[in-house]
Amino acid sequence: MSRAGNLPPTSGSLTPGARMLTEALERGPSQVRVAELLGVSQPLISDWRRGMKRPNGDQRFLLRVLFGIPVDAWRMLDEQQRIAEAVRRIQAFMDEGE
Repeated sequence: MSRAGNLPPTSGSLTPGARMLTEALERGPSQVRVAELLGVSQPLISDWRRGMKRPNGDQRFLLRVLFGIPVDAWRMLDEQQRIAEAVRRIQAFMDEGE
């Protein structure tokens, strides 16, 4: 097992930022070392990886500096979910008309 651990079974629903962080941790420093660098706990790093929590603005900036993870990579999933919901509603509306 890598230092980053296994991805959860729902990894397809993670933000791009969480996936990028996991990939960076598999290649680079441990979660403990990253936590020390960012001044946070290792369990918080794990929560970010699993999509349970998201880093705040300052933490996102530091992750960009450390690993090149775009600041907005942590928000993309929200936009994708809103678009998917809109598509489902439109499809339901169209299906009612048939």
